[in-house]
Amino acid sequence: MVQKPLQRSDAPSIWQLENGPSSDFSPLEADLRTDVIVIGGGLTGTSCALALAEAGVDVVLLEGGPIAWGASGRCGGQYCTGFAPGLAPLEKLLGREDALALFRLAENGKRFIATLEERHGFDCHRRPGYLVAAATRAHLRGLEEEAEELAAAGYEGCRVLDARTLAADYLGTDVYHGALLDPGAGQLDPAALTLGMARAAARLGARVHPHTPVVGVKEEKGHAWALTLDGRVVTAPVMVLAANADNARLWPQLAPYILPVRACMVATEPMPAELRLQILRRAAALVDTRLAPDYFGFTSEGRLYFGAGASYLNRSPADVATSIGARLRRLFPQLAEVALDAAWCGTIAVTANRYPHCGRVGREATILFAHGYSGQGVVLAPLLGRLMAEALLDRPERFDLFAAIPHRRHPGGALRQWLHAGRMAWRHLWRQAD
Repeated sequence: MVQKPLQRSDAPSIWQLENGPSSDFSPLEADLRTDVIVIGGGLTGTSCALALAEAGVDVVLLEGGPIAWGASGRCGGQYCTGFAPGLAPLEKLLGREDALALFRLAENGKRFIATLEERHGFDCHRRPGYLVAAATRAHLRGLEEEAEELAAAGYEGCRVLDARTLAADYLGTDVYHGALLDPGAGQLDPAALTLGMARAAARLGARVHPHTPVVGVKEEKGHAWALTLDGRVVTAPVMVLAANADNARLWPQLAPYILPVRACMVATEPMPAELRLQILRRAAALVDTRLAPDYFGFTSEGRLYFGAGASYLNRSPADVATSIGARLRRLFPQLAEVALDAAWCGTIAVTANRYPHCGRVGREATILFAHGYSGQGVVLAPLLGRLMAEALLDRPERFDLFAAIPHRRHPGGALRQWLHAGRMAWRHLWRQAD
C-alpha cells in the first residue's frame, strides 16, 4: 500500500512507493577487488554495470541508498527528444555534422530503452505522446521554430497545437497558449527502468551493493579505490563516477561544472479514468515553457504526479505537499477533493550550457564520469552509461562524441549557487513580459 505523504526532503517518490522495496541486493560486507567499480545506483550506473556484465566484465556497483533512490527514482519520468537547449547552440559548439550525430545518438537512447525491456524482460510502462505547453504567446512562436528545427534534423511528426485545440482535445485547463505535440517522446516509470537494469546486471554476474555509501575515492599504484562509510575498500584499475550531482563530492575538481538544483513533486491517490481524462487526454505527459516549469503525467497505477518550479539554491519547501499541492489545485480546481499519496524532492545536476558533461579524469587509473543531464536524464543517463561501458570495452567513439562538447565552469566560485539563483530570477521576470 502507498503511504501518505512524508514531509522530509528524503521522503520516497511515488515511483519508489509503487515499485516497493527491493530485496534483490545486499550491502557490501567485505573488501573487494574487481575489474570496474561503478559508483551510483541510478540510471547511469545501472546501465553501465549492465553493459559491462553483458560483456563478461567483473563489475561492482556501489550505491549509498536503495537502488533508484536518487534523482533517477525521483524525477518525472518524462522522456524527451534531443537536448534541452535544442540543436542550434550545439551546432555553434561542434558544427552541424557532429551536432546531428549527437542528436541521432540521443534518439537512439529511446530505442535503447525499448531494447532493454525486451531483452531483459522488465516493463517500465513506456507511453508515447508528449506536450510542451506554451506559457506565453512568444513561447508558442518559439515552439513553432523548434518544430521546424526538428524537422530539418530529420525528426518528423511534431506539430503545433493552438490554444483552442489544446484545451478542447488534450487538457483540462485553458491557461496555455498552445503546445508542441511530440509523438516520439512520452512517459515512463524511471524507478522501474533503473531496477530492471540493476536486476538484469546482477543476473549476469554484476555485484550490486545498495546501502553502501562511498565517502571517498582516490588513485594509487594504477588502481582506483572506493572507501565506504563502514571502512570497506573496493579496488579496481577502472572506476566509473555515475552519481550525477554527487560526482562533485566524489571528485571535487568536477564541482564547478555541476549546479545542484532541487525539484519537488506530489502525487495524488489513484484517480478514476473519467477524472484522469479531465486532466490529460491523448498524451502521456506535459511540461510547460516556464524557466522553472510545471510538469505532470500519470503513473501506471493511475496517480497524477505533478512537479512545479525548482530551487536553484537547492532547497526544499518546509511543507512540500502544501506548497506544490496548492499549485496543482489552482491549475486543476476539479482536483480539490482528491487526496495526495506522496510528496517528495530530489536533486538534479545542471551544467552551464545544459548539455550533459562526460569525460575522463585521473592519472593513475582509468576513471570515467557522466553527469549534468539538466532535466533530460531519463533518456540521456542510460545512454551515457552504455557509452561509458563501450569506451571501457575499446569502443570509445560514441562516448568521445559526447565528451567533445565543450563545458565551462559555473561562474561565482563558492557563491555560484546564489549567483545562478539570482540570474534565473531575473530571467524569469524578463520572460514574464513576453
